[in-house]
This record gives sequence, structure tokens and C-alpha cells, in this order.
Amino acid sequence: MSALTNFLGDGAWLVDRPYVGTTAPAFATSAIMDASAEKISFLGCIWHPTTKTGTINIRKVHFRCGALTFNILSTIRVSLQNVSLTAGSPYQPDGTQDQTYDFALGVGLTANAWNSTGNLSADRAVDLSGMSVGSTNSRFVAVVFEYATFTAADSFIASTMSMGNPMDVLMGGHTLINTASWALLNASVPVVAFECDDGSFAFMEGAYPIATLSSASVSSTGAIRAAGLKFKFPIELTTDAFSFGVAIPNGCDGDLVLYDTDGTTALVTINVDNDAVSAQSSMRLAVARYLPKTHTANSYYRLVFVGGTVTVATVNYLEVNAAGLMDGLVGGQNWHWTQRDSGGTWADTTTRRPFAGLKLSAVHDGAGGGGSGVQYRSNMTGNI
Repeated sequence: MSALTNFLGDGAWLVDRPYVGTTAPAFATSAIMDASAEKISFLGCIWHPTTKTGTINIRKVHFRCGALTFNILSTIRVSLQNVSLTAGSPYQPDGTQDQTYDFALGVGLTANAWNSTGNLSADRAVDLSGMSVGSTNSRFVAVVFEYATFTAADSFIASTMSMGNPMDVLMGGHTLINTASWALLNASVPVVAFECDDGSFAFMEGAYPIATLSSASVSSTGAIRAAGLKFKFPIELTTDAFSFGVAIPNGCDGDLVLYDTDGTTALVTINVDNDAVSAQSSMRLAVARYLPKTHTANSYYRLVFVGGTVTVATVNYLEVNAAGLMDGLVGGQNWHWTQRDSGGTWADTTTRRPFAGLKLSAVHDGAGGGGSGVQYRSNMTGNI
């Protein structure tokens, strides 16, 4: 029989790229095209949550459009391009439109919403063993937005996440803008995903597949009394810390609670006092340590903020356009939003999640039978 074995050092965090802003999470608006020659690019390494070897075929590009002015005579082209072997830094598209899709006649795009191309002019083969720029069917791909036909007053924003400087700019996972030449857009994390020929989704390292950013109000007397993350792991393991994004205003107290599988037994309760936290009006990541807790394989637990006062706390969250797009985030579809009402009833939303994570302290050594499945990951500081 296998045994739980501790990580050396400080364990391994399972958390999406930490939010490092000083206000609530937001979409940035700096990736804007409002002149005929301007271009925007998302560039990085492609990965798939379940296919780890062989070749995948990208058929569609999914992205979020921000503010939009799109004339009936205009055409916006989305193309997939190779990454240049000679131009840079930083890494940038090579300028050859290998696969394309046109939004024409001023239609097909919706402002401030998740958008999708139709089928590209041809599928894009991505060899998952093509790990270098210049490899045949390389995993490194550039998505490029540009005008095929421009009309005065046209303006297009490709939404990005304002989350501090991208951490993968050396090897991609960044946003570029071209007004005369390609330049890096700092603090603008790509918002993009890909659909394959089999209907599954693929993702870009360093990017997010986010359609909506919003928040929930949690208090001791409101409609929502507790809200946060419902999660499970594919194997038995232990955790000993969590992070949780929440804004605690003056006069608001509450508890961060890790609930057992029954949704009522508190395994960990940590009080959050508005007199002690910093920047009370905006979201911060509360990081707390606790005695190691064992999580049974494939059993759901909850990590939530429980309101303790009439004054509301704000729990920020992100939403995706389809449950399958959650696989582009840490934990995949096994991690999603949960909330409890005044009657004590839990309700879950599988296309939503808070800004939360957990730290693994021990996993099974593999000597015995293992759990089934895979833990999806992206933009994380540790994985299993």
C-alpha cells in the first residue's frame, strides 16, 4: 500500500498566476488597433490538457473582444503565424499568415464579450514534441489580429488581463502591439484559447481563457453567506496552506473556512479581521497556513469566505464561456465556484471560480494503486 510522502522544502502551490494589482481584477484596454497598419499579437507555447504527445489540430481561435467600432465596409483578420527565428526581442510573429479567418462587413464580433472565429482557412497542426521556435509544426504560435480592410474610425481592442508583467516573456506568453514595429505590452496577459478539430480546447502558456470578471457580496445577513472554491484532487494528498482573493472593507469581519466533503464540517477556520488586513477596499490574496489536512481522491471539498458581519466582503471571480475552458486553469473542471445561501444550501457554478489556490504538502509515493485522471494546470507555481 502506498504512503503519503512529504515534499522537501515548502511543498508545491497549485494556483493560477497570482493577481498582483492594487485594484479589483480587470481587463486591460491597451491592446488596441485604431489605424490601418496596426496589429496585435498573442504569442506563446501551446499545450493541451489531456493530449500530451503527438499532434493536435487547431481549427478555431477564441478570444475576448473589448470596446469595438467596426464599419460595415471593414474586415478584421485573425491569423496564426510562426514565431520569427530572426526578429526580436521579444519573440514576435514572422509575418506570414498561415491560417486565417476574416470578420467582414462589420459583423461577427461582439464588444466586451467572448468571441470565436469560424473554421480557419486550414487546420493548424501543432506537434507537441516541437518544443523550440523553428521546430516543424512548433508549439510556439502567434495569434495576430489586423485589418484586412480599414475604415476611418474603426477601433478594435483585444482584451488582456491587467495582472502585472507577464512572467513568461522570455519564451512567450505575452502580448505585442505593432504601430510601426512589434513591441511588448507590459502588464497585459493574453486572453485566448483554441478549439481543436475534435472539439477539445487547447491553450497558450501564460494566457487565460476568461470571458467575464465580476464579484459576489458576502455577509452574515445577505443572500450569499459564504462563497469560494469547490475542488477535488485525482489522488489522495495533503494540503497545508491556501490563498484566497477577497476584499475586506472597514467594519467587515469573517472567516476563511476549509470544509470537509459534507460541506458542514470545518477542517480549518481562520478569522479575517478588517482591523488587521491591508488595503481593505480592494482584493488581496490572503495566504494562510494550517496543520496538514488529507484530501480523499475524487472527493469535493470547499474553501470559502464566510461572512461574519452585516458589512459585506467582496469575493472576486472569473468566468469562462464553456465549462471545458476551465481546463485552461489550475485544477481544470474539478475546481469551480460554490456559494451558500441564508438557508444553508450550497449552489455551484461550473463556469466560474474565485482567485484561490492550495499548497500541497504530501502526495502518495506511488508504491500502491493510484488514483485516476489528471490534474489540469496552467500558469501555476507547482503541479502534480
